Amino acid sequence: MDYPLYAGDEKTGSYNDHFLVYERENQPCQRCGTRIEKIQISSRKSFFCPGCQE
Repeated sequence: MDYPLYAGDEKTGSYNDHFLVYERENQPCQRCGTRIEKIQISSRKSFFCPGCQE
């Protein structure tokens, strides 16, 4: 998801396109193809690939 700061803002928010696992739960890992998982730790969400991060 991209959230611009104001209407017409084309610079803010596109950084999410560069994340390999963040907010990509249940999608295949771009490196190995394993399904990305999300866990919650102290009310914070964390995303990881169980194939790459054994």
